Amino acid sequence: MRKLAIFAFAFAGAIFLSHYILPWKLILPLGIVFVLLFVLVFFLKAAGRTFFLLLFMALSLGFFRYFLYFQNTLSLVSEFKDRELKLSYTALDNPETTANGIIRLKAAIYKDGKRLDAYIYDSQRLMAYVKPGDTMEASLKIRSAIERYSKPNYSGLSKGILLRAELLDEPELIGSETSLKSLLLRAKLSFLRRMELVYDRETNIFLKALIMGDTSELQSDYKFDTALKITGLRHMVAVSGLHIVIVYGFFILFSKKMWWRICSLCFVWLFAIMSGMSPSVIRASAMLTYFTFARFFGRDADFITSMAIPLMGSVLFNPAAIGSLSLQLSFLSVGGISFFFFIFELGKLKNKFIKIAASSAGALIFTSPLSLFYFGSFSLISPIANIFVLPILSLLFISGALLVIISFFLPSLAGILAVLPALLVKYIRLTSGFFASFKYSALYSQNLILPYWLALLFICLLAFYFLKKRLERKKLIRTMLSLLTLTLLITIYIPKYKSSKTASINALDVGQGLSVAALSGNSTLIFDCGSINSMK
Repeated sequence: MRKLAIFAFAFAGAIFLSHYILPWKLILPLGIVFVLLFVLVFFLKAAGRTFFLLLFMALSLGFFRYFLYFQNTLSLVSEFKDRELKLSYTALDNPETTANGIIRLKAAIYKDGKRLDAYIYDSQRLMAYVKPGDTMEASLKIRSAIERYSKPNYSGLSKGILLRAELLDEPELIGSETSLKSLLLRAKLSFLRRMELVYDRETNIFLKALIMGDTSELQSDYKFDTALKITGLRHMVAVSGLHIVIVYGFFILFSKKMWWRICSLCFVWLFAIMSGMSPSVIRASAMLTYFTFARFFGRDADFITSMAIPLMGSVLFNPAAIGSLSLQLSFLSVGGISFFFFIFELGKLKNKFIKIAASSAGALIFTSPLSLFYFGSFSLISPIANIFVLPILSLLFISGALLVIISFFLPSLAGILAVLPALLVKYIRLTSGFFASFKYSALYSQNLILPYWLALLFICLLAFYFLKKRLERKKLIRTMLSLLTLTLLITIYIPKYKSSKTASINALDVGQGLSVAALSGNSTLIFDCGSINSMK
């Protein structure tokens, strides 16, 4: 199993290097170099030969895969971009409404036997009632999704989106497919609409995000959404491994037999498709499937291999997925949790609350560099807040979903029982608001000392890993906690910037529209006037 992990991580490593570090001109030559190294080692008989064969083969394949993928992608996009064409396209998901009221539809565009996935924007709202699987024909104004303002932009490409298109006329329905995926996505839409009838608005907003990952309305509830981010509870509404475990755990309550566990995996994958197949969901579902079948065949299932397989699978089908923030956060958080369980031997603890706090701390610490870089914040209160919220999450998820299903048959009963999920959501709102109100519940990137404290934190973890067998564990933990607490207090209380009495107003070059920044000391106010159409 570990040999597979070596191959998978090396393959993903080559994709990562190609995407973030290496110049484009070096990718193909490096692939050739590792092929030559593979051939050289193949004819040598030395210790560690198998390791290097796997390593060099995986690296060469990774570099070749990335190079060929982008060569093919750029070629396909160049045939379509900056043109107005009448094309057929098939809806891949339910239409969604953007912040400026424009309909956005994920669709597969077809021309001359070629398929490219695209976001189609509809400012006239002509596609509001399109269903997944519907095939339409319309005139589209097409642009590349892998560049913006003449610069590379791979955020959409990490989701497989190659084009952005603007709908120019009313689409004509020319067919509709009934694949399993389209049926599940239609069922998802019916489920969400039914949820609006069962619960009050506050409860509905949170449950839509919790159960199906639909955060469109949650983002408009600024106060609650901000509280979730500050307290590190926002992960609850990003469908991930936690949700997969809840779904799987619910079904195996009925039977612990292996045949039923395998059947339960089918329900897990159906839920994964309905929720959108995000990288975190794919990772969790694949890991769960790996562990279940390893047990079924009587094989040892190690955690490292279970992480390596879905990672390689994700970047094999779409090398640009390595740039997905969701994928990066998912693997780092799971890595942090497993690392904490290993070095602190959390499996031996009987106190579930300590396990929850330690798991939250592991995920928080390992994802902190990305959180600080992308979101500009680091939650200090997260491990404590999770202790108060996570124990009720399974009950809220299961009861919230079951009552919606019951409402199709017994709406009156579902309406009465909906009080329970409503109370639990109210509790989460109050709890997140309470912890977010603490003055130092989170630290922000403006604090110039924070990165150094995080570096010290990682050094302490590594030191504990190497010294735990030589020194007494309790004394080592106390010493490191004292050091980290003292330095954290210094980090919090040292002024972030020198005081400033000057203020300035700047008109920003945003490429379109108008954006004005007013600066005064540590305070910044942005006036973003936006544009008429996000496609223009």
